[in-house]
Amino acid sequence: MYFLSIPIHNGHKWLVNARNNLAEMHSRVCRMFTPAERDTENDFKSAQRHGIRWRIERRDPHNPGSREYLLVQSKTEPDLHYHYPDVDDHTLLHLSPAQPVLFTGQMVMFTFVGNPTKAHTSPTGKPRRVPIEGNDAVKAWGTERLASIHDVKGQRQWAELDCMTGMSPAYGTHPLHVAHKGDGTEVRLSLWRYTGFARITDPVAARLALHQGIRSPARGYGTGLLTLVPARPY
Repeated sequence: MYFLSIPIHNGHKWLVNARNNLAEMHSRVCRMFTPAERDTENDFKSAQRHGIRWRIERRDPHNPGSREYLLVQSKTEPDLHYHYPDVDDHTLLHLSPAQPVLFTGQMVMFTFVGNPTKAHTSPTGKPRRVPIEGNDAVKAWGTERLASIHDVKGQRQWAELDCMTGMSPAYGTHPLHVAHKGDGTEVRLSLWRYTGFARITDPVAARLALHQGIRSPARGYGTGLLTLVPARPY
């Protein structure tokens, strides 16, 4: 598993220009894994093949003026040199399957961005997903998605939620966003950033959760990446 962090600043125009267009940001992230001979690869296929998860993270989440970073997790090593030769101030970590070290009973601080939506049928009979409304419902969605994963044995619990310390719009001052797919289809997103503390109950499943990410619709719009940091003792 690889973990990449790139600061978003004027030296990286390709990031700054895509900052407010999540579909474009996804496309630019996928190009990190598309060498010259595969320039025509579909972004969706690239994300699937390389296990790409990404999100935009602010150094100080409570300070709108704080520097932002693009965080990218993948199964294969990104190649920045072909498409983005100007990137020289990035951090790239190669994490073995055993990292990070997790153990039963360990308290960790989690962060992820989700898109809490639900299935809905339009008056014309066309199925679609619509944003979940109400803070309690949005919180319940994040709580349910956080602590369980799906593997060959079905649903598997990896942690018990201790507390949800933060729930805020992920990209901007409002959670609702309207994006467009490549075919022009409109997509309504409700992007929330969740933070809090959880106690690990199954370390193997916890590592799998890190690799799989959070089950969230619209992973191509900066959702799904799960990060865990060991919590300091109270």
